[in-house]
Amino acid sequence: AGIGRSETRDTVLITDVHLLGAAAAAVLGRLAERHRLVLTAADEVTGHAAAVAARCPVRLTLPALRSRRDRIPAVAAAMLGAATAGRARFTPQALRTLAAFDWPGNLRELRTVVDDVADRRSAGDVTEADLPAGYRGGGRPTLDGALWQAERDAVVDALCSCAGNKVHAAKMLGISRNTLYRRLRVLRIDPDALIVS
Repeated sequence: AGIGRSETRDTVLITDVHLLGAAAAAVLGRLAERHRLVLTAADEVTGHAAAVAARCPVRLTLPALRSRRDRIPAVAAAMLGAATAGRARFTPQALRTLAAFDWPGNLRELRTVVDDVADRRSAGDVTEADLPAGYRGGGRPTLDGALWQAERDAVVDALCSCAGNKVHAAKMLGISRNTLYRRLRVLRIDPDALIVS
């Protein structure tokens, strides 16, 4: 049995496919015979998940949100508009603040912040003060400014170049794995949300 070419097949979206176990991969393999699959992964796809991914003829590597800061205001505004049926809108300063943030969790993190804002303010102007504390201008927890950002960028780059493997990333950075885990918490880096190539 092969995958049909019918244009009427339903599309099924599966997120975090890199986390699939053998049983779920087998179910998806059967599902792919009747449906078009769209898969997302924040890590390298190996093992059982790779067999499912092999059924997808097109692969895209999306750039990290921090590399597309110019798009963040439009994306955030659209998310808030959808979440509040157009009743709430970000002020220009709030959008500049969001665009300046590094977004280690990419779109998932941005969506979480926008949903939090929408839960607290469902109508009117959303200002920088309405953003969660860690997302307001300069609201970084432990280190600040250029030093914080430089360390954070170094850790993110190491994780991305090691395909998310924390042991290899720690070796590349010259630190222990335990130190890397502590720095991930302090620098608010979610390794599972990084887009790795």
